Amino acid sequence: MAWKKVGSGEMIDFKRDGKGTETIGKYIGKQEGAGNFGGTLHHIEVEGILKSGFGSAVLDSRLLNVKPGTQIKIIYLGQEKGKNFPNPMHMYDVYEDDGTGEGGDTPSSDIPF
Repeated sequence: MAWKKVGSGEMIDFKRDGKGTETIGKYIGKQEGAGNFGGTLHHIEVEGILKSGFGSAVLDSRLLNVKPGTQIKIIYLGQEKGKNFPNPMHMYDVYEDDGTGEGGDTPSSDIPF
């Protein structure tokens, strides 16, 4: 029998990596109540490697309706002042695969060759 070590994988830290950082991969899911402060930990498979990162109010709300198994792209936009909040918030754009194939309107299964 062969054994393979399991663990939480690598950590994603958008704030450390800076504005414009992109993460593209398959959304695995989330773990609520994680860490010392009970935050939400999001899990993404990136090129076969499990990566995890703590959410924020903005990121959690963007990922709320993303189903596990969906290909996603997260772009960290940096800190911005919110309309109703005086303190800067960490902002993100989140995109999910629309199923039409890369860069086109035709699903890849409809290509005749």
